[in-house]
Amino acid sequence: MGKGESSNTKATIISASSFLRSVTLHDWWLLKTNANRLAVGGFATRERQGIRVFSSGAIAKRHDATTLETADGITITIVGFLNKSRTHQNGFPSEAQAMILGSFMNWKIRLGQYFL
Repeated sequence: MGKGESSNTKATIISASSFLRSVTLHDWWLLKTNANRLAVGGFATRERQGIRVFSSGAIAKRHDATTLETADGITITIVGFLNKSRTHQNGFPSEAQAMILGSFMNWKIRLGQYFL
């Protein structure tokens, strides 16, 4: 192990989603893209690849309560509750989190004020 590494299970970071067509996030949070648009991040698991930290591109569509699609065509399924702590660390105040908590209903309208 290198300096600063722990003996805990390591998570590989996936910063670009271009090679995945779909991903399931089991512990997820809100992000802002460089263009100040809504995105999600979270822990993704895939067979024989372990746990990975995933960061999406901008969210373009909400298909249902747990299925999102990014502007670059990646389908994201979210499982479980929003990670409030990580969402707050990414600049979303508690009231923004309360508006979206687990549903993404009307997210473009409800969160628009945080992307001005």
